Amino acid sequence: MTVVGQIDVDNLRANGNTVESTTGDLTLASAGNVVTSEQVDITNTLNVTGQLNADNLRLDGDTLSNTAGNDLDITTTGDVDIQGQLQVGSTAFAVGGVGLPSTAEVEASNLAVAGNAVVDGDLTVRDNLIVTTDVAVPAVVLSSTSKSSAKTSTIASTNVSSPYQIDADGSTPDTADGVKYTICVINSSNQRYMSEILMTYDGTDMQNASAINLTEYAVINPNSLGYAFSADYDAGNGGQIVLSIVGVPASTSVTVKLHKTHLT
Repeated sequence: MTVVGQIDVDNLRANGNTVESTTGDLTLASAGNVVTSEQVDITNTLNVTGQLNADNLRLDGDTLSNTAGNDLDITTTGDVDIQGQLQVGSTAFAVGGVGLPSTAEVEASNLAVAGNAVVDGDLTVRDNLIVTTDVAVPAVVLSSTSKSSAKTSTIASTNVSSPYQIDADGSTPDTADGVKYTICVINSSNQRYMSEILMTYDGTDMQNASAINLTEYAVINPNSLGYAFSADYDAGNGGQIVLSIVGVPASTSVTVKLHKTHLT
């Protein structure tokens, strides 16, 4: 039977290269598979109930897997944005950048990043953090009650005052209970002064401190440099107690390096 033009059978209509349903969905039912060797173009939504196989990729339920047993490669010219939790059973290896929002988490037995890893929120390490090279971060939260940071201040001879604030960067919260400093002062003659300092206060928080208490110990000062340190409240830097150095000669430039750990 040869039909030139449109043909209707029940709700099916064949016209030219188009087969359509005149009402409802178009259902293809077969005792076997529906096989085509040609390209299928879909311009709307494709709903699949069951497995979807494409080359070695299989999408089944909530799982995307490789049926050949190889690695699953995600290649893109941009970043891979993960909005939920990323759980990795073995090794997670990132060559480029991985961007995670502050609400996302990454769980992996091994995490290897060859490029840059950018975390907008906190980075929490529940076990050991092993670093084979340098790590440059403004601050590290060691636990929910401890935070460490490092800073370098250069005091030019024209900027010397008494006292001179060396820790007024707003990184110590107003509610911190105490701060421990490791200090190293290097003058223009490459002479070094080093010590540790403990600082705490009396009061509900730093802003309402009735007394500021400071002690310096473990002093290494072989050249009898006349440096000393004091602490006072600074409302203009986030509301915190800051550390200052005194005894810097007006004709001398010094560099102060400190490592700070505060407890909250």
